[in-house]
Amino acid sequence: MPLGFGLDIDLGADTPGDNENAYVAEGCWYANVGFYKSFFDERLSIRLQADDLFNSSAAKAVLYSGNRVMAVN
Repeated sequence: MPLGFGLDIDLGADTPGDNENAYVAEGCWYANVGFYKSFFDERLSIRLQADDLFNSSAAKAVLYSGNRVMAVN
């Protein structure tokens, strides 16, 4: 973008199923957006960041760790 402005867009999703030490019961997704402006040959920058814009990243999952099990709803 012109004049030292920048835009970051980060999208992601987690699908149902097994994942290493966790079981994801329902999938989830997220959308993060960041806007920044740099100054002084990019030695200084200001950033405005918004995470999980649609409040959609909460997944129902079960985490396994040794003899402990934790359910996340």
